Amino acid sequence: MNVYSSSRIRIGPPLLFVKDIDRELRFYGEYFNLQPIRKYHHVGGGFIYDLGFRHLSDSSEGLPLISLQHSPDSKIPSSRSAGLYHFAILVPDRTDLAATYLALKGSGIRFDGFADHLVTESLYLRILKIMA
Repeated sequence: MNVYSSSRIRIGPPLLFVKDIDRELRFYGEYFNLQPIRKYHHVGGGFIYDLGFRHLSDSSEGLPLISLQHSPDSKIPSSRSAGLYHFAILVPDRTDLAATYLALKGSGIRFDGFADHLVTESLYLRILKIMA
C-alpha cells in the first residue's frame, strides 16, 4: 500500500562528498560518460556538480544521476556508520554486465557485488574507494 503519493515528490540524486573533485569528474566522465550538467555554489562554500548525460539535458530525462560536492576535508566514515556505501549500475543483460565489468576492472574500483533482478543485471560499486 502506498502511504503517500504525489506527483510533486521525487527522490533526487545521491550527493557524494569527494576530496579530489577533478579526479572524480574524470572518473565519472571516462567510465560512465557522465558530464557536469549543472554546477552551483553551495551555501557552506565550494561547488556542487550535478552529473548526467549531456545529450539528455534538454529533456526531463536529463535530470542528474549523481551529485558531487568538493570537500577537501572529508574523511571515509566507519563502515558501521549510516550512509551510502555503494550504488548500482543497472544494465539490460549479461553481455552488458560483462562489458561494464571489464571496462571498470582496471579503474581500481571495488565491487560490492553483482545481482540478477530477472529483468536487469546490476553491478554494485563501492563508492568509498572512489571518494578516498
